[in-house]
Amino acid sequence: MIKLPDEFFHAFASLSTAMIKVAREKTGLSPIELFVLWHIRHVGAVDANDDTVIIRARLRKMLEAVFDFQPPHISSLLEKLQEEKLIAHRWLDSSELQTIFGDGRQRHDVIVLLRSGKAKIDELKATLRLVAIGMVEKQNPGIRTFIRGALPLLTRIAKSLVAELEPGRFTMLYGERKDEDD
Repeated sequence: MIKLPDEFFHAFASLSTAMIKVAREKTGLSPIELFVLWHIRHVGAVDANDDTVIIRARLRKMLEAVFDFQPPHISSLLEKLQEEKLIAHRWLDSSELQTIFGDGRQRHDVIVLLRSGKAKIDELKATLRLVAIGMVEKQNPGIRTFIRGALPLLTRIAKSLVAELEPGRFTMLYGERKDEDD
């Protein structure tokens, strides 16, 4: 059994705080607003127009379960993102639901991640990559070399975590899982 040292948790807390600060400064959005956009992009389905959509009820259930949000707070959060023109609200009929989600039993309202919402996420990822590069470049040469060499392994670990936590999403992102040799 691996016991992570406390330093990992200290680093996580420090990095999380720094990332949230950078994210807010760069995008002008709160952490929860960014999380909602990222969640839609991560778990949403892509329709024929290349829009990423999520059934509103599924998003609501996640926000209630994970963050203890109540429906009025969820509505306010989504309204703000709509006012910022980052998401849109739309109704899908049963044939559209069948095509996108494989479930067309009834009509549903969905939240659509607009191009500007995707752009905010891309902007955030680009900024965080630059911050990470800056942090790595501040390290001594030995640590920089180690980090660069460790990136393929860290990528495998990240994919493994996605496969374990969200097997269906792993397949959507990377295709069928193949056991990799160590």
